[in-house]
Amino acid sequence: MPLVIGALALAYLFCANRFRLTLHASGKDWFLLVPLILGMVGLDYFNIQLTHFHHSMLWVATIFIFYFGTKAIVINSKFSLNDLGGAFFLASCIASLGVIIDFVAINFYGFYLSDVLPYQISEMEATTNFSGSLFRARGFAAEPGFTAMVYEFLLPLGLLYCFKHRQYWMFIPFIMFSYFILTSGASLGGLLVALAVFVLGLTRKIFFTLGFFIVIGFLFSEQIYFYFEQAIGPKVLIVLTGDSLRVRLLESLLPVLLDNPTGVGFGAISHAFETNGYFGQHRLVGGGALNLYLEIALISGVVGLVSFLTFLVSVFYRSMKLGNRTELVALRFSLLWLCIHHVFLSEYYFPMLWVNIALIETYSLVESRSGNLMARRFCEPKIGI
Repeated sequence: MPLVIGALALAYLFCANRFRLTLHASGKDWFLLVPLILGMVGLDYFNIQLTHFHHSMLWVATIFIFYFGTKAIVINSKFSLNDLGGAFFLASCIASLGVIIDFVAINFYGFYLSDVLPYQISEMEATTNFSGSLFRARGFAAEPGFTAMVYEFLLPLGLLYCFKHRQYWMFIPFIMFSYFILTSGASLGGLLVALAVFVLGLTRKIFFTLGFFIVIGFLFSEQIYFYFEQAIGPKVLIVLTGDSLRVRLLESLLPVLLDNPTGVGFGAISHAFETNGYFGQHRLVGGGALNLYLEIALISGVVGLVSFLTFLVSVFYRSMKLGNRTELVALRFSLLWLCIHHVFLSEYYFPMLWVNIALIETYSLVESRSGNLMARRFCEPKIGI
């Protein structure tokens, strides 16, 4: 669905601009394209199947529509930073409303939104929190962690917009409550790490950073203890004891990578799992890695993974050179948060990560456009009666 919406947006923009589009590319983009190229080179073309073709086309469409397409939309549009923040805030409210409705529907009426929505969602097993008394909300996704990634993309810039406009402060508790009832352990862990990194980076004082978290922990100790003990703790315990699908996937896929350091190509693991459950001599417990970085390494090899990590580091480095303007810091925070969560999810076809990177890459253009707009408003003559 997001790919279709993105493609339609690009098509509309192309027609609205009289079949002309200004595109944006930089040298670092090659580091993103290298895994795609290596993933296609790594395929066994003598035994290629529809699964391999599907995965390769999905990867290509994802990168070109969500990353390059977003950059094209930004360059060929006229929205300002304020418009962008407003859109993120509105989207945060819509997502939060969906989560609240879903939470009420499953806990009071016994069904999820994804049970009745007009499009099919491959749902994951329903899970409970708080001693099994409450079902976790999913929002509009198949699993709470997926919806949490939407918040990771929207919250930093959306809340910044909210703080800059006092009339919207009343929405903050509503949005944050909706996020926390998702109880995504990976997302919350990523949030804590990102907060620590950014507080330390902005203050450059490790003791201030530690003191900040100690004070927050002291002020909300009872709430934090209850939340983590009842909602997050059980998930962490499952991972630490090894009784977790993510742990078993790691144990089964790492030997495949060690035996194939140059990668196995797009869709090879998924096809092997669906065919007989084995890749060579290695037994598979799933068709994916539930880890974006391991997924890329399996597809394109160690070189592909290093190239992708180089791309991410270069994006962070370039954003740091642009300074610490509030909107840019919010986008950078969101990127770090998403990158951490992708250690536990491999859904590369989600738009959040790629759109966020594209917005950082085109930030200077949007900022200059916003500055010109403010200058024009300031210089407009005031007409009085």
